[in-house]
Amino acid sequence: MKRGVAEGAVVYEADGPVPAKGCFLKPALVTNVSPANTLVTEEIFGPVLVAMSFRTPEEAVALANNTKYGLATTIWSENINLALDIAPKIKAGVVWINGTNNFDAAVGFGGYKESGFGREGGREGMSAYLKPAREKELKAAPAAKPALAKAENPLDSGHLDQTAKMYIGGKQSRPDSAYNRAVLDPKGQTIGEVGEGNRKDIRNAVEAARAALSWSTTAAHTRAQILYFLAENLDYRRDRIRRPHQSANRRRRRKRSRPLGRTPLRFRRLGRQI
Repeated sequence: MKRGVAEGAVVYEADGPVPAKGCFLKPALVTNVSPANTLVTEEIFGPVLVAMSFRTPEEAVALANNTKYGLATTIWSENINLALDIAPKIKAGVVWINGTNNFDAAVGFGGYKESGFGREGGREGMSAYLKPAREKELKAAPAAKPALAKAENPLDSGHLDQTAKMYIGGKQSRPDSAYNRAVLDPKGQTIGEVGEGNRKDIRNAVEAARAALSWSTTAAHTRAQILYFLAENLDYRRDRIRRPHQSANRRRRRKRSRPLGRTPLRFRRLGRQI
């Protein structure tokens, strides 16, 4: 509070003394603050209300999200439609409208950003202690092959690491974990690799999805046309997409079925094969 006052905040406190022992704070109203003020950016666990003015709903959302915390928030408005439109734009674990601390055991509760991770209560909280029934039918993944010895020079190892990239926010980026996850076909053979995302990658993807709110407001017919256009182009190129995987499978089958002692000898100059 003292630091916020030193930065220009104006504090209105209620009358009356506070106990001499212990940590107590009078109910206070704080005004004349900027978005960079300490009382705005930090969490105050006390009866303190920091008030700022705004001109448009978009500016109010920007001010509310300008913090590294996001446990819970309350939207007060006499226009319910406007409040329901703003609620999904707030980066907080719980959003109340015209009320506070309205909990339900069937609804998960948890923070956002530096206010913690995970959920308590609801289906989200139960998932930490339960497993879907379909996981019982899954077979164990094949044992991983031993890693190649790392050479002093990566270019001399004969294998160049190509980490699978992710497409987030309109650009390709390497996974923060720097690991890949194998994609297996029904027979257990590797048909591709995808980047293994961690908390940071998922957070970036969620933020990119929140920024693309224009998709949710686009007419259903327009969205259907876009998805059909993508599906149509993938269908045109299905042979080109499938050909590299088929060629790789054929090479593996030929290598396994080739008899020992009859390896073909190639002569580059004559162009013949014996």
